[in-house]
Amino acid sequence: MIRVNSGPSNGSRREFVANTLRYGVLGALAAAGALAVAKRRRLVREGRCMNDGLCLGCAAYRGCDLPAALHARQFSERNDHAATK
Repeated sequence: MIRVNSGPSNGSRREFVANTLRYGVLGALAAAGALAVAKRRRLVREGRCMNDGLCLGCAAYRGCDLPAALHARQFSERNDHAATK
């Protein structure tokens, strides 16, 4: 007698649910990352600080052209030169 598969088996259903959850979480993480990048670009484009004015701990400190970062760099360079004299 030939067995006809009329629908998905339990293993297939279980795999379907697991894959749906796995790729759903992956999609949510990708969306969250894209939103974070978009927010960062928007803040930079608007000339606003993305690190709440904490320049020395910021990853973009060396390349930042915002007035607070420029002032912080000038201040730290002035202190570095004063310490070497």
